[in-house]
Amino acid sequence: MLNNKQFNRFYQLISEYDDILLFRHVGPDGDALGSQFGLKKSLELTFPKKHFFAIGEKDTPKNLRSFFPSFDEYEVNPEKDFLAIVLDVPNEERINSELYKQASKVIKIDHHPVVDTFEDLFIGDISYSSTCEIVMHILKVGENKMKFSKKASKYLTIGTITDTNRFAFPSVTKQTLELSSLHYPQQDITNIIETISNKSIEDFQILAKIISKTKYIDNVAIFIMSKSFSKKYNFKKGAKKLFVNELLTPKETEYLLFASFDFEKKKWKGSLRSKRFPINELAIKFHGGGHEMASGFMLENKSELKEMTKELLNLAKANKEKND
Repeated sequence: MLNNKQFNRFYQLISEYDDILLFRHVGPDGDALGSQFGLKKSLELTFPKKHFFAIGEKDTPKNLRSFFPSFDEYEVNPEKDFLAIVLDVPNEERINSELYKQASKVIKIDHHPVVDTFEDLFIGDISYSSTCEIVMHILKVGENKMKFSKKASKYLTIGTITDTNRFAFPSVTKQTLELSSLHYPQQDITNIIETISNKSIEDFQILAKIISKTKYIDNVAIFIMSKSFSKKYNFKKGAKKLFVNELLTPKETEYLLFASFDFEKKKWKGSLRSKRFPINELAIKFHGGGHEMASGFMLENKSELKEMTKELLNLAKANKEKND
């Protein structure tokens, strides 16, 4: 849990640099974006003379684009040091830009199981429901120093709602609700949830096609979106954020593998999901990572994808035999 000593070190590091860059993981979700922009906005209010940069690409999921501003560009000056803050990332290879490697110091704020240690200061652990909750805790611990606005609260609200599935996941604690209550009165929660959850008729029609092409092998759902399907429906960067959770709905299904081809990165990317048993170590093995029950991955080729599918089926079989 965050304590005053950690906060004081956090505050000290921010005070030492004029330029602070905020990073998050590739293929961002609401928590990655919410913590990145929520913390940036709060820091801008607290340190108005400093310069803060949210580093990213145009990869915001379709259902979140209306909530967040554009990303910032930063040109490195060899004669000027900068501080990096990496949010919602357990392993280095998933950080969305290698620019962080040029920072003089690195702060990592995260709620995933620790994979890589690359930071000078770490804040958080797996007891938090989301990285946005950690940022809320930072604001609470430093309430006499840190400032936040309605806009900062909105970003943190979105991140908490999305990473807890509207407070439905077991990761939600009394602290989650108490910290969230400091920010929710400022927000139109109904509008946020409707915007995040709503799908167009076209999305539902595509979802129906995806469901019809999904393979269910014992208790595992597998959908690998073909390149022709991706091209037909213009999913040049993949489509997992829109459809992945629905495929885990059947009561007989315990695991899910969802993959699609990213034409810009020329790699296969996707998600692993589980209802009861950890799958994050499998994701880490295949250049990914994340939560125990929900992880992402990025694969070089179809052969790796076939191997991952095989290992997931073996894992599911082993867990079933162990618990029968």
